[in-house]
Amino acid sequence: NTTNAVYSFRCRCDLEYIGETENLNKRVQEHQQPKRNTAVFQHILKCDKFLDSFFSCYNVDFLDGSNFQDRFKYLKSMFSVLHQNLNYNARKQVEALEIVLKDPLLNKQVDHLVVHII
Repeated sequence: NTTNAVYSFRCRCDLEYIGETENLNKRVQEHQQPKRNTAVFQHILKCDKFLDSFFSCYNVDFLDGSNFQDRFKYLKSMFSVLHQNLNYNARKQVEALEIVLKDPLLNKQVDHLVVHII
């Protein structure tokens, strides 16, 4: 399990989200829970490529509550660690820098630090 990391989620449709977390496994779990309503969750609910791909792998709908482990395994495969072992302030700064550099569409309405590159 990865800790104190800046991560990327890249969907099957190729849209990306950049985030930071103390614990990546816990964060992936949060991204698959409807009550958390994260940017990743909001996206995957509407993404036909994601939903169709999940269904073709497991022959069940993504929101079927009985397949938590399958959902976690499938969703985690779309996450990659960009940076790790960072303290809180460094994680926030590096996350903001990655968002500025990559300009991921799924981060458009998510709060993060503002970084100006001179």
